[in-house]
Amino acid sequence: MQVVPWVATSWDSRPYFDNPSPFYIEKDNTRWVQQGTPEEIAGLLKKALDWNDAHPEGNVANTVLIYGWNENTEGGWIVPTLFEIRDSGRPLRLDAIRDMLVKVRGPWAPIP
Repeated sequence: MQVVPWVATSWDSRPYFDNPSPFYIEKDNTRWVQQGTPEEIAGLLKKALDWNDAHPEGNVANTVLIYGWNENTEGGWIVPTLFEIRDSGRPLRLDAIRDMLVKVRGPWAPIP
């Protein structure tokens, strides 16, 4: 069986309860996942890459998915946000992912 490891950053539908949307029909606002820190997300990505390395027959695509680039309203994001840049001056999640990748896969051109 083929597997594509999936890294979750978080999931939280509670913003939809404060700001209802006609396309979102979730009725239970008690189910959510604590937002991952940049280091936790990078660590989960490393585990997924390690799994791929250990099981090449199980993932011939040699790929990993991260949920999600821009699921800001559901808490699953790695895209830099205005608050993150304002508060820290850096895209912390992307920095953590880059730093881990450089450490385990080798360097490439730095992000300015």
